[in-house]
Amino acid sequence: MAFFSFGGRVKNKRFDYIPQHYDPSVEDLKARMAKYGNPEISDAELAKARIKTGFRIKARGNKEALKEGNKKSNIRLMLVAVGLIISTLYLLQSDAFFKFIDGILT
Repeated sequence: MAFFSFGGRVKNKRFDYIPQHYDPSVEDLKARMAKYGNPEISDAELAKARIKTGFRIKARGNKEALKEGNKKSNIRLMLVAVGLIISTLYLLQSDAFFKFIDGILT
C-alpha cells in the first residue's frame, strides 16, 4: 500500500537539454569554409566540390519549370496514346489486317 512512504514524494527527473535550431545553410557555409581553410585539400578536390554543389543546386531546380515540363510530358503521352488507339482501331476494322492474320495462321 502506498499510503505510507519513507522517502517522500518522487520528484520528476530533469534533463539539461537545450533544443537548438538546425540551419542547413549555416552547416553548408561551415563546410565550405573548412575546405578553404585546410591546406591539405588540393585544387582538384575543391573544383570537384564546387561542381558537386552546383549540381545539387540545379537538381532542386525551378518549381515552375518542373511543373511546365511535367505538363508537356503528360500532353505528349496522351497524344501518343490517342494515336495508338486510333491506329489500332483502324487496323482492326480493315480487311487487309484480317487477311494478313489468316495468311500467317494457315
